[in-house]
Amino acid sequence: MIAIVLVLGVGLTPFLSLAFLPEFHETNLVLHMTGAPGLGLDESMRVGADAARRLLAVPGVRSVGQFLGRATLAEDHTFGPERGELLVRLERARDAERVTRALGEAVADVRGYTFDVKQFLNERIEETLEGEGAEFVLRVHGAELGPIEEGARTIANRVAAIPGVVGVHAAGAYASPGVQIRPRREDALRLGLPVDAIGRAVRSALGGERIGEIVEGQRRADVVMRIASDAAADPGRLARLPLPTAGGMIPLGTIADVSLGPLRTNILHEDTIRTVVVRLDVSGRTLGAVADDLARVIADVPLPAGVYVEIGGEYAAAQAARRQLVGLSMLSLLGIFVLLLIDFRSARLAALTMINVPLAFVGGLVAVILGAGGVLTLGAIVGFVTVFGITVRNAIVLIAHFRHVERAHGRPLEPLELVAAAVDRLAPILMTALVTGLALFPLLFIGGYAGGEIEQPMALVIVGGLATSTWLNLFVVPSWYAHATR
Repeated sequence: MIAIVLVLGVGLTPFLSLAFLPEFHETNLVLHMTGAPGLGLDESMRVGADAARRLLAVPGVRSVGQFLGRATLAEDHTFGPERGELLVRLERARDAERVTRALGEAVADVRGYTFDVKQFLNERIEETLEGEGAEFVLRVHGAELGPIEEGARTIANRVAAIPGVVGVHAAGAYASPGVQIRPRREDALRLGLPVDAIGRAVRSALGGERIGEIVEGQRRADVVMRIASDAAADPGRLARLPLPTAGGMIPLGTIADVSLGPLRTNILHEDTIRTVVVRLDVSGRTLGAVADDLARVIADVPLPAGVYVEIGGEYAAAQAARRQLVGLSMLSLLGIFVLLLIDFRSARLAALTMINVPLAFVGGLVAVILGAGGVLTLGAIVGFVTVFGITVRNAIVLIAHFRHVERAHGRPLEPLELVAAAVDRLAPILMTALVTGLALFPLLFIGGYAGGEIEQPMALVIVGGLATSTWLNLFVVPSWYAHATR
């Protein structure tokens, strides 16, 4: 029977899929709004206002706010004005999943921008994990920016064709338009103007030069002079910037070429290595299935020499958390086995106590497949750890009572005596399982509500694991105990 149960557990594992976090059913959503690099605040504000009007027209939306731009020394948001966030609050009585789909449809035809909808808590956790707010983050590393950007663009185009992949963005792989100033050294030397003097003059004109100070009581404020922002974006007007020379003032265009051209707005480094980030999300498929396709597609992409890809995001965090939990669980089970070995002074009895662990595992697997669609989240993994402890405790109660009765009789127990001893422990074992199950029973039905996204998978695993391990513990352990003590 044990072999059949174990084979069943192994056969069920292909039906499982890994997800680090469930979809939270809360009433606060975040829409990432991303345009082409180089778009300004005015355009993003205009498009954001239009998108907000569309979102407010969706039934169930209570309010919409826009987050755009960043502080000069911001550390948490390093993106430019082409990217912003729309903060959406829903009415509590509405179906969040249905409204979320309607929100995506409402902004699907906004030209020039892409939108992806996320639960607020999911988005913030993803942003904390990887700093990008995406379920998958592909980091393209290398030594030279040109090959890195080429590789990132190729990867972004390839992964966008994978089923279930949505919201592919590789902003760092594309240049944005800007003003380029290229000094002509021969003309500058002819007029006696050092090239570094040109740089200082341009920095002062664009960044500002302190020319005074205003004092009002205890308050002080610098007076800074700079050229107007519209002139800074106009190559023709900027070319007329006056520069001082020994022979008088000359325009900047006399010694430099001023024109519009592609510029890199952000050069990202990680561990001193140049990096371009490609971020993407998943819809309609599990993270594990998409991760397999990503690995296959990236392996087939002909990357330039010296360029390599690292996969991160929520899936990588799920893998790391799973490995850590599994490793700690194995250490805990090993420690329990050692303690049982010291107490029972029998490897057979210690192993017999631990046999409940795979029995509980199978019950938990069945519960996850039937109740959660086979999606193994962090809450479900915690549930496995919990149910393992409860089932081992029940086995210890039963085997310890067998040994107590044996010492009272002064001999090994006969089969009928083992049955009678098991009946003696029936009440406490069943009470432990029933009280735990009844306490968790309400949590089995709150998966679709805010707050139940973590508790429901955990409750499913614990209840399912107790159902199989308790039944098999009462019927299998006495039989195996009789063989182990012969």
